[in-house]
Amino acid sequence: MLKDKKIMPGVTAVIILIVIAAISISFISGPKEGEYKIPIEPTIAEWSSDQNMGAHLPILDYASDNIVIFHSYFGLFVYNLDSQKLIRSLNLQSIGCADDSCVVSVSKDENTVQLHPGDSESMYVYTISKNNLVKAAYKPMEEPFDGLVSILDVMDFDKIGNYSHNAVIFNNGEFGCLRASEWTVSSLTYVRGDRVHELFKQK
Repeated sequence: MLKDKKIMPGVTAVIILIVIAAISISFISGPKEGEYKIPIEPTIAEWSSDQNMGAHLPILDYASDNIVIFHSYFGLFVYNLDSQKLIRSLNLQSIGCADDSCVVSVSKDENTVQLHPGDSESMYVYTISKNNLVKAAYKPMEEPFDGLVSILDVMDFDKIGNYSHNAVIFNNGEFGCLRASEWTVSSLTYVRGDRVHELFKQK
């Protein structure tokens, strides 16, 4: 019994040291002040074919040979040019990012969309391939897509009509943009050269 009593202080000291080490590691490897990532279940956008698009056309955020990414008050959308289908949509109203103050940035690799509502200190990061959404502390995107130009850079003012404000110029000289014949969702198209994609045809 006497021997056991002599061992106990040593065991207690070792346990205390282990606890202190664990706490120290958590402080070192944990998130820095102001950083956080909160997982959020993404919800799909809600819209109807005869729905009015509002005061202006949806905004073109990204375009490549493979996909087109655009948004409006009724959602964020990812359209696959090969399959000619919408492959992703995100309800922006559910995260408070459905008005003109919401800044949308897309990464150069076309997989990450950053949504920053107004002057908020928070942002939402949407990963397209994983359909994953998180809320995080705001910071500018490190490598944003920088291929957007004004429609006025590729088209005369008197020919603009119902075209989006943004366009993308490709290496072969073609440009891509959004266009609508009416102000309903079903009339929205993506135009590149002589190719026209009806973005909401499948619904």
